[in-house]
Amino acid sequence: FPSHDKKDDWILYNKFSDVPEHLLASRNLDRTISRKFGIKWNTDKKAWVIPIVSPDGELNGWQEKKKDWVRNYPVGVKKSESLFGIERFSGGTAVLLESPLDVVRLATVTTAVQGLATFGAHVSKAQLQLLSNVATGLIVAMDNDSAGRDSSKRIWDSSMRFRDGVLWLDYSHTTAKDIGDMTDSEIMKAVENSNENSNQNSNQNQNHIS
Repeated sequence: FPSHDKKDDWILYNKFSDVPEHLLASRNLDRTISRKFGIKWNTDKKAWVIPIVSPDGELNGWQEKKKDWVRNYPVGVKKSESLFGIERFSGGTAVLLESPLDVVRLATVTTAVQGLATFGAHVSKAQLQLLSNVATGLIVAMDNDSAGRDSSKRIWDSSMRFRDGVLWLDYSHTTAKDIGDMTDSEIMKAVENSNENSNQNSNQNQNHIS
């Protein structure tokens, strides 16, 4: 950013438009919750705009995305050093997701757990450390595809410990690729049926990939 004043950074970011209602509806996202998480819309590029925020609430940059296209601003912003939603996380069990929009989707359905997103399938050591610092428990909810399963395996191999344990989102009842593709009831069932058997969930995920 050209300015060193973080307040100016937020002013610049807030020049983006609110997300059109029909786009929120297409993803079953609540407008109030989307605003709370700072989701915006670039009308020129017709792209979602997602803030990249540090754990203490400073705006480090943003990610613009649409189908088959993603750009991070400024170039080189280190999204791997934070998690989407981290500045709003209030403790307890975290649901680890790939997409920031899935964090908003989860918050639209339930407040029993809170989502955090990695901005993609890759999970960095810094993000895992952040998780262990703020959450007492973890539900791994990476996408129901090969990249998501590989990422889940890396999390398992990291041997990261949480006081309330590590669970794995249950995909056995749905063919959805992620929380964003699920109905409200499917999301609730996936969370409520989360379990400790990572191998079982991996096999179930494999069976649902065409």
